[in-house]
Amino acid sequence: MARAPDLRSRALADLDWEDPAPLVQGTGHGAVLVAIRTVLADGHARSAEDICWEGIARGILGPTSLPAYVEHAMATLLDRQRDRGETPEFLVLPDGRYRRNVPIDPCQRNIRRRFDRFV
Repeated sequence: MARAPDLRSRALADLDWEDPAPLVQGTGHGAVLVAIRTVLADGHARSAEDICWEGIARGILGPTSLPAYVEHAMATLLDRQRDRGETPEFLVLPDGRYRRNVPIDPCQRNIRRRFDRFV
């Protein structure tokens, strides 16, 4: 029986380390949840399609992944967290997009990051 290729090590090798969104490690829920956490780590809301395509582009998800996988993984994660009485990790917005369940910084878009070479 042939072994499947190790997508996690390939994703780490191909990772753009200049990317501001950190790589978020999953804890046993699968590669789709790792991709969701990694893509949504920057705080912006995205649709399931955007999460899927960005996960494929970053090499976190396989090239045959579908947006339905992201929707199903998100729904089951939120159901498990709700059933355990935990605060949901993500929110589903009225337009169907997803975002992390953290307060929105009202100045996030207005603040330009400045990199000082002396700091």
